Amino acid sequence: RLLWERQGPVDFDGQFFKLHHARLDTEPYDGKVPPIWVGCSGPRMLSITGQNANGWWPVGTLTLEGYVSQLSALHLAAEQAGRDPAAITKAGFITCLIGDEGEVAEMIRQPLVKAFLLQVRGDFLAAQGFVHPMGEHWKGIHDIDPRVLTRERILRFLADVEPGAVLAALPHGTPRR
Repeated sequence: RLLWERQGPVDFDGQFFKLHHARLDTEPYDGKVPPIWVGCSGPRMLSITGQNANGWWPVGTLTLEGYVSQLSALHLAAEQAGRDPAAITKAGFITCLIGDEGEVAEMIRQPLVKAFLLQVRGDFLAAQGFVHPMGEHWKGIHDIDPRVLTRERILRFLADVEPGAVLAALPHGTPRR
């Protein structure tokens, strides 16, 4: 924001980043700076998002209860920062499997559907009664690292996915349900 709001070189000495005579010569589109969106789920980042962001993408939220808990933390952080929580745009999407019982059974055998569990935390699956194929300490989307997830490791992961674990992580059922 500092680079968008000031003209000319900017100096900044923060805890994690330093800027020395930094410039951003791109003009804001239509005179407006772009909104800052943060995708997060943990307490520290929800606090930072509530204090500073224009939008929130709820990463790793798999249950209504989880979403409500994260949203409450976001709102509290915004209020403590003197911001209106309603001014923060909230987004999200739910991946679900829609079909009759046989169709859903076929879907959960597909590698792409099984791969969804790479985004799911090990502790979430443990709470549902399943062992995550990547281990109990797997942090979901935060642990996805293409340098470490070799083809062989992903194939091993896919072979170890329990169908019930996929159903525990994804809403599923008929269109009516």
